[in-house]
Amino acid sequence: MESHGPASHESADRRVGRLSEHGIDLSSVTPAKGRSPDLEPKRRRAWERLSELERGWVVQVYERPVSGWTMPCVEAGGAHERVLYALVVTGAHLTPGEIVYLQVARWYRNTDIATVRARLARMVELGEAKSDRDGRFYATPEGEERLRSIERRWLALRARPLPGRRGPGPQSPRSQRAPYGRDGGRWEDGSERRPRP
Repeated sequence: MESHGPASHESADRRVGRLSEHGIDLSSVTPAKGRSPDLEPKRRRAWERLSELERGWVVQVYERPVSGWTMPCVEAGGAHERVLYALVVTGAHLTPGEIVYLQVARWYRNTDIATVRARLARMVELGEAKSDRDGRFYATPEGEERLRSIERRWLALRARPLPGRRGPGPQSPRSQRAPYGRDGGRWEDGSERRPRP
């Protein structure tokens, strides 16, 4: 049976050992739309902020395969949806610090713990997430359905042919306009939103 969260410091240490480092390096990750720059320094900073228990657990979650989802994290939408994505696709109970680390290490997106905490608080208000007695957050069925609806919209956009073409439409984040393609004053790929001429 798959575990949703670490039972204790002792059990986490016994399963994965006391970790001083994760053993991955993002220095060779190539720049691309939707990816944050300078990922390795950001990953190291996020790792250093984790407790021993969080380090042991986040490595286990990092190594879990994601099944049952076609949509990549970069297409989920803004900061709120990306935090929801981390909870739903991992099926894990996560602390804000663990979510920050996974965003950088697994999905190549930088964020900060204040942003993650604010998004989690909003998810709890909306019924998309709950917290357990250890202060870890997990997705509810309502949260999973919210992400499923985003994925269905994304799949529909991929399948829609462009005018004058027979093939499917673009698969880049720019194919998603409001509300999920926006993050502040920028599109998902980091470019500025400008009004059409």
